[in-house]
Amino acid sequence: MIHSRCYLFLICFLPCFFVLLLSPGAYAESVDEVVVSATGIPTKIDQIGSSISVLDEEDFLNYQERHLQNVLQRVSGVSTYSSGGPGTSSNVFLRGLTGKYTVVQLDGIQLNSPVSQQAEWAHITTLGLERIEVLRGSHGVLYGSESVGGVVSMFTAYGGPTRQSLSLEAGSYDSYSASGFAAGSLSSLDYGVALNFSESDGFSSADEDDGNTEDDGYEYMSAVGRFGLALSDNLDLNLSVRYVDSDVNHDNYVPVDSNDTTAFESLNAKLGLAYQVDNLRHEINLLTSKDENKSISAFSTLSTEGTREMFTYLGQFTLSEANQFLFGLEMETEEYNDGSETYEADNQSAHILWQTRPMSDLFLTFAARIDDQEEFGRHETGRVTILKNLTPELKLRANYGTGFRSPSLYEQFGKSIFCQDGLCGNVNLEPEESVSEDIGIIYDNGDGVFLSASIFKITLDNLIGYSNGKYIQQPGESTYEGVELTADWALGDRVNIDANYTYQDPRLSNGSREIRRPRHTLNMNIKANLNDKLTSNLSVLSVRDVIDTNFNAFPSSQVDLEDYNLLNFGVHYQINDYSKIQGKITNLLDEDYQTAFGFGTSDRSFKVGIRFDF
Repeated sequence: MIHSRCYLFLICFLPCFFVLLLSPGAYAESVDEVVVSATGIPTKIDQIGSSISVLDEEDFLNYQERHLQNVLQRVSGVSTYSSGGPGTSSNVFLRGLTGKYTVVQLDGIQLNSPVSQQAEWAHITTLGLERIEVLRGSHGVLYGSESVGGVVSMFTAYGGPTRQSLSLEAGSYDSYSASGFAAGSLSSLDYGVALNFSESDGFSSADEDDGNTEDDGYEYMSAVGRFGLALSDNLDLNLSVRYVDSDVNHDNYVPVDSNDTTAFESLNAKLGLAYQVDNLRHEINLLTSKDENKSISAFSTLSTEGTREMFTYLGQFTLSEANQFLFGLEMETEEYNDGSETYEADNQSAHILWQTRPMSDLFLTFAARIDDQEEFGRHETGRVTILKNLTPELKLRANYGTGFRSPSLYEQFGKSIFCQDGLCGNVNLEPEESVSEDIGIIYDNGDGVFLSASIFKITLDNLIGYSNGKYIQQPGESTYEGVELTADWALGDRVNIDANYTYQDPRLSNGSREIRRPRHTLNMNIKANLNDKLTSNLSVLSVRDVIDTNFNAFPSSQVDLEDYNLLNFGVHYQINDYSKIQGKITNLLDEDYQTAFGFGTSDRSFKVGIRFDF
């Protein structure tokens, strides 16, 4: 068991470690990794002032995680919860802010629900991905009002050398999965496609230790595709498509056995045209999304349908290597159909970003945005980031941003039998306004040692909450602040250790803590190449000090969830150039824990699989 003194050790040791490492040494090698999401302009990561983490295909393979939320919980500043097993209601918090404050994109397509602005985390997988970029802090200037907490940008693998793979997997709870992937180039066409079929008998969403015995199963199918066609030397046509179809059995928000089911279906697509000439690039896109949810319980059947239609224009102008500009226009329409009525919201926006390097060791971005929302009028937001090289190995970064979020259509007009008089919505809600600040220090010796530390604070004015069966405005300023520490050590060519620690204190304007957000989270991952064929991966997740609400009590009351430590162990064995076997044990110590009060989590479980590469 990991003792709570680990946190004291991290807080005291890492600053001292920084000081020791600041002694003169070799000049740090340049970082060649390029990211797109931070500024909209492809930029080396060591020139970015934003707080960003990047995960790639190797990480997904090492973790052996299919669901995005399970991958993200390993990232600094991120925490998650689930109301049961795969497919059940879940959420991902960036810096303590719930998922409606995080924009989730796949190849530029926003996956947040048009109805609730909340991403359907339980149905987002790493299928076919080559990279995920996680931005922490407000990025509303580029990504709109939902990105107060951050942005999760996913990119499908496509183009390049021809490659195919087939993966088969089986495990505990009678779980089975089959996935296929193909990517490459055919003349002037780049492509990447992936398919996945999964099913599981699952376990009781309501905790089995409370006498619940009914298994809650899950069936899931998804397909993604990304295509790029070169029409000429300067003109490219791009298409991205995603389809999801799932059915899950679950228990309602009061965790007791019930025969509730939810069917979810989603179709997302983007068609784009990009024109590049000299130092100027133009891109126009048409985007569409449609989500359908149908929930059936003993009391009611609730169906919701949401659609989002968008037109975007992006321009990029390179004045010089040290001065680049991004400018864009967006027109967006969201609709919510509850089966009897349709509600609509329109928004138009314009933004501009200037990325500059006035000195060789100083990188700056300045950005501004204007939104004109049909009902709530005009809002101006801005963002500034700074990255300064103090020494070849040491960097200081800071950023400041403002934002706003209009009430979602569901927050205004939502209906449910569990709400006050059957109406959850509140048409009197006003937009929330936010300020995001953080400052950090980064050490990278270019030889396998990377350390970073950040302090952040996000302030939300007039937060929209939920109380007594109704969405309400929380007057005053709610604050989300904390500390993030990360470390990465390469111990020779065969062993790598990475770790992160997050302290957060999210509080509403009345002083109360937000539920289901751990105050302390520690992640550690050890990857070892035991030989040329065998690789092992040991991960530790330690969570401390979480509160929740007991909805079984009347009136409802606050409860403390038990601290827990999760150990996962996985191995890969390369049989030959074309095949490998892999296996993983989750919750190795068979820890009994909850991430949401009254809801079950997996016991010790295993899965084994085989992958063929062609």
